Amino acid sequence: MATLEKIRSNSKLLIFTIFFALLCFVIGDFLNSSSTFFGQQREKIGEVEGTDLSYLKFQDDAEVMTNVFKVQGQNQPEDGDIREMVWNDYVESAILNSEAKELGLVVTPAELADATLGENVHPMMKQIPIFYNEKNQFDPSILNNVLSSIENSEDGENDESMKQLKDYWLFWEGRIQKQILIEKYQNLLVKALTSPKAELDYLASLSSKSVDFAYTKQPYWSLADSLYTVTDGEKNAKYNELKESFKAKPSRTMQVVVFSVTPSEADYADAQENARICKEDMKSLSGDDLMNYAVAESDIAYPTYFVSKNDVDFSLQNFVFSASVDSVMEPYLDGTIYKTAKLVSAPIMRSDSVRVARLVVGGKTYEEANATADSLLAVAKAGADFSALVKAHSFDQMFKDAGGDLGWLKEGQAGSYEFDSIAFNGKVGDVAKIESNQGILLVKVLDKTAPVKKVKFAAVAKEILPSTDTYRDVYDKANQFITSCKPGVEGFTKNAEEKSLQVRQLGPLTENQYNLYVLPNGRPVVRWAFEHELGDITDKPFELGNQLLVGILSEINDSEYIPLSSATVANQIESEVIRDKKADQLIAEMASIKDLASAEKVDTVVGVTYAGGSIPGLGLEPAVLSKALTLSANQVSEPIKGETAVYVLKVLDSKESANTSEQVQQKEQKDIMQVLSVSLIQSLMDMSEIEDNRSVFY
Repeated sequence: MATLEKIRSNSKLLIFTIFFALLCFVIGDFLNSSSTFFGQQREKIGEVEGTDLSYLKFQDDAEVMTNVFKVQGQNQPEDGDIREMVWNDYVESAILNSEAKELGLVVTPAELADATLGENVHPMMKQIPIFYNEKNQFDPSILNNVLSSIENSEDGENDESMKQLKDYWLFWEGRIQKQILIEKYQNLLVKALTSPKAELDYLASLSSKSVDFAYTKQPYWSLADSLYTVTDGEKNAKYNELKESFKAKPSRTMQVVVFSVTPSEADYADAQENARICKEDMKSLSGDDLMNYAVAESDIAYPTYFVSKNDVDFSLQNFVFSASVDSVMEPYLDGTIYKTAKLVSAPIMRSDSVRVARLVVGGKTYEEANATADSLLAVAKAGADFSALVKAHSFDQMFKDAGGDLGWLKEGQAGSYEFDSIAFNGKVGDVAKIESNQGILLVKVLDKTAPVKKVKFAAVAKEILPSTDTYRDVYDKANQFITSCKPGVEGFTKNAEEKSLQVRQLGPLTENQYNLYVLPNGRPVVRWAFEHELGDITDKPFELGNQLLVGILSEINDSEYIPLSSATVANQIESEVIRDKKADQLIAEMASIKDLASAEKVDTVVGVTYAGGSIPGLGLEPAVLSKALTLSANQVSEPIKGETAVYVLKVLDSKESANTSEQVQQKEQKDIMQVLSVSLIQSLMDMSEIEDNRSVFY
């Protein structure tokens, strides 16, 4: 009993203790179970229509996209451009897949196989350069060879080159599947958007009509803008009328001053001295030592093989084609580069280009490959068909079906001195064995161009760059500008004026923007703009290559539309209001025109049709075109408000043709398809829920 009484007397404490213990248990369990959730949220780069994209998946896709450009031999886009392409593809695919699922649209394996490997190859497939033959045309046999190599490669997952090739194929297969799905969706929409029969009949009657008309016009530019005042109420009304055209992503605008870091006189003198030292060093060097020295010291890559005059830097041409062997050129200033050169070989007559074929010899060991190469070389020299040997024995899948024919090559393109030596020194029909970074090769000279004069030289270029001291001086100047600015945009611009510095507008900048137009490496500036408040000035200069940027955040727009307060929008709206006022005035002035005979100037156009869209001499004037097609013969129109002027028309003649509603329907469907091909995805994006976290990671 005493125990029970003790419990009752402390019941509140006991209940609290139990409650606290349960709470700790629940919270602890939540924290343990949700740690994965929080981790996932931290690595989520975006979400579209309920489909998440992780940071790691995004990085993998970016790497695949990078490899696609490498495999195709295209110039490598910047990282920011790659990320933008990957993001857009993710958004488009997620939205499209969501729509397709709802509508029951699918691309079957049979359809995909037919579009890539079957008889009905998709046009996109025919644009993939890796599957082109020597005639620069899509070749299904090359595609089959590539896929066969991927399928049959031993331990392909661990072979980096084969993995890249497989990723490349899967990339394009995915793109084609996506495009087929888009086309199915577009065809569905075209049928839904095609006009009903009654409307098609009316459009057919319009499109079958051709009119000749005379017109007089008064252009808007004939009235000065300064004659008109625009009130805030008028601006607001026009802005609301055109508001949808100002739809935009959140943005920031900055006013900036850019300080260019250019070489000083001392920097020019240093570069000249470096070039002089190189000249002296090159005097005592020859052979490979000379060439290796020139490659290591030069800021510009010069050819290390024989070249014709057309392939020699203009500033060096006179020296290398007239100097004596082993002579060295005095350092020469060409713009912002000092150049010197040494002539290695006197001019000789040598083919500018050669056409060659190669056979890549394989084998499990070097000895086995070498023995096979010797055997094949003997057979080739004995007169065997080299093309047949390549097709039967070469390990080079890309050129195998073409008999190893590499096409026409200039010196240096093969990347091998030994290859060039055999190809350019040999005679047509010669076959030789060489070793390269691709393995053991048999090379046959198929054809050669007529000999031209060529030389071999070593050259060094020393670019004149700003020194550390020069850079520091400009950096200090930029810092001093920042510290001397008074608060606000007005204080910033006034300070620039006092120091004779140009203020430029930068923006509107969007949150994930990577480049700043002509300024390189601009991502830190964009991040700064989205992390700071209106009126903030950069606390230190941004270093953008050889330019330093300081700025002030002058506009912030986080709404769905660019506001009327934006200078760009305000100017456009004011121009639109003034145009309306001019139109009203000109319409009133031209209302008295009842016959074009009283007009000051009259012009004529003939053969105007609805299908043509634009009017010869007038361009896109839909209001004028519509009125011309509906006026009776000899009827004079009321003044018409056009895009660039106010018009009065008189129809002179009209002709009818036999356009049917079926023809109009075909044209309408074609027009709808053109619009959809441009705007479908963007329209879907505008209606979708998209979460974009890229700015957190980059």
